[in-house]
Amino acid sequence: MRAIVPALVVVGVLGSACSSRKVLSEVDAGPLVLDGASAAAEVAPAPDVRLLPPRDAAAAAGPSMCMPMEQKLTPMPSTVVNSTDDVMYNSNPPSSGPHGPMPVGYGAYDKPVDRYYWLANLARGAVVLLYNCPAGCPEIVTELARAEEEAAKDPDCPASKRVLITPYPMLDTKVAAVAWGSTWKATCVDAAAHLALVAFISDHLGSRGVAPEKTTCP
Repeated sequence: MRAIVPALVVVGVLGSACSSRKVLSEVDAGPLVLDGASAAAEVAPAPDVRLLPPRDAAAAAGPSMCMPMEQKLTPMPSTVVNSTDDVMYNSNPPSSGPHGPMPVGYGAYDKPVDRYYWLANLARGAVVLLYNCPAGCPEIVTELARAEEEAAKDPDCPASKRVLITPYPMLDTKVAAVAWGSTWKATCVDAAAHLALVAFISDHLGSRGVAPEKTTCP
């Protein structure tokens, strides 16, 4: 006689969470009877963080060894100046304040873009991803590009995603992200920090943030 018996399958999620569920499979075995009925139990799996909103996915991933820290600041006035060399900003990296008249093009740069320019991008609703690796860190650059790709679509500019990646030698940590009035900093980018970075980009891009010209498209 053929009977239905449960087999245990363990499903891993992003290397940081896993769920267990019983699935039914047919095998040749003797009759399996509990209280006069065939036993068939289904255990609901834990949420897959890949299907959660970015902020919930980051929370579900658990702690990071890279010590990611997000900070909200009181934005400085958005003013156009001829130079930012002598400006005292209220955060490192700067997240608001005086900037140049024109932003730079979006994308990834292998040479540092001066803050004079990318602060103008921030004022127009952008998120800027920064890194400081004097000896080079291609793995960090790859993770930043992957986070930009996985972040939510730009809410205002369907033809573009207003994200800029550039080295920043004045950064006091290895990796950071900045939006108008907010910073995100970490010492590296592991799986949990990656999800937190994706959430930061998604939460602050364009009209989801507080930039003075947040709906301005390229």
